[in-house]
Amino acid sequence: MSGFKIKLVQELLKDNGVYRGKIDGDFGKLSREAVRKYYDFPLDWNDSRLVVGCIQVICIKNGFSAGIIDGFWGQFTEKAYNQLLTLLGKKEKSIIVSPNADTKKSYNKWPRPDYDSMVRFYGKVGTNQTTMTLPYEMELAWDSSVKIKRFTCHMKVKDAFGIIFEETLKHYGKDAIKELQLDSFGGCLNVRKMRGGSSWSKHSWGCAYDLDPDRNRLKWGRDSAYFAKPEYKPYWDIVESQGGKSLGILKNYDWMHVEMTD
Repeated sequence: MSGFKIKLVQELLKDNGVYRGKIDGDFGKLSREAVRKYYDFPLDWNDSRLVVGCIQVICIKNGFSAGIIDGFWGQFTEKAYNQLLTLLGKKEKSIIVSPNADTKKSYNKWPRPDYDSMVRFYGKVGTNQTTMTLPYEMELAWDSSVKIKRFTCHMKVKDAFGIIFEETLKHYGKDAIKELQLDSFGGCLNVRKMRGGSSWSKHSWGCAYDLDPDRNRLKWGRDSAYFAKPEYKPYWDIVESQGGKSLGILKNYDWMHVEMTD
């Protein structure tokens, strides 16, 4: 979480009389106590979610729709945040992260989706793979009798994928995950060309995964895809919090698909 956003929260909470510390961009004990005094956030939220959640509450109180108060930085929060900055006459400087930076520190900056950028960041297709363990059991979309607890992905996306599924579990719980079929695994690493084209699929690098492909088919749009429904918005906010790209949200097709590209 940027120091600018923390300073903004500190400043606005001070104006509301609940924060008495320094405006220093350091989210410490006083900031944490002030945020929790300002709004009744869940006790298991970490500092990053508290800051985002506080921004969401502040935006809503100022008349800007930030979506669900869930502590995740998605498209609705981004829009409301920018409206809030305009109202306050403030501007946050963009931070450019090198594509070779440690992905643990730069979830929101992935490579551009062209072949050369992908190779510079991820390496050759099919290389630099590792195994990630899932926080909840999934089943294969094409054979629901087969359960999986881990899958193969690129080593640079392992942590981001892990956070996405961990936070999905925290938000929905196992029963809702089963009901929404967020446990229907459609694949990750698959070295192949894109359907009907000559370019490599993002799955070839193991930096993309699919969920519930049967109900979110490639060419289905918002009128048909299940993942376009409102109940999936928290999931998409979690994906976007790690810089994940949804072709469904961006282009209204392939709603099953998540990839870590810019």
